[in-house]
Amino acid sequence: MSQYFKKSLEILGIILALIISYFELKEVIPTDPIIILEVDKLKTPRDMPAYVLTGVAADQEYFLESVRIFPYSDNPIKRTTFKYDQYPKDIDLIEITSAKPHSYVVSREILQTAYGEDSSFAYEFLDDNRLIFYFQFEGVEKEKIKFECRILTVDNHNIPCEIREKGYISLFRGIPWYFSAIIGGILLIILIEVIDIFLRQKRKNTRRNGTSKNAKNRLTPDKD
Repeated sequence: MSQYFKKSLEILGIILALIISYFELKEVIPTDPIIILEVDKLKTPRDMPAYVLTGVAADQEYFLESVRIFPYSDNPIKRTTFKYDQYPKDIDLIEITSAKPHSYVVSREILQTAYGEDSSFAYEFLDDNRLIFYFQFEGVEKEKIKFECRILTVDNHNIPCEIREKGYISLFRGIPWYFSAIIGGILLIILIEVIDIFLRQKRKNTRRNGTSKNAKNRLTPDKD
């Protein structure tokens, strides 16, 4: 691999990392109104399945009135809690049974009752695990439990809420896109260097084998 070709690949790799990181940014930092939660199944006894729902992204800061979680499962719910911000005490979610499906809610009023009147209920832009919901069920889980969410702001607006499987958003949350581009570019450069070393070693081995073969041919007498 020539030096010019290698440098060209490295520059191309950096440009590609910038492009990929830009599109990752649109996932990590949404541009449309939305709050994204990730759901993760915990390792628990088979007859006690448990899940954690964690806030991972939003397009802007929202001052919340309430968050409702809808678990879709035939398994009875044993325990539901909510942890918010830096407060050490978990809060039990309130079950709403007046409509089906049943839902579990936490509200600004509940937080102020638990933590004091000056407690705000907000989801910040590029938040860091501020909303954490815990659900524990009873019985053997026949199929993976699904969740939905609804979020209401203090000015009575419904904000779209999406629950996703735990994925790369958690890894990139809070990391500016240009840092992820730098990391991606460095990894691509390392890959190119490794490929270059491999190709150079392969050429050396080819030359060495060719030299050894020629030397052997010279030492072997010709048969008449």
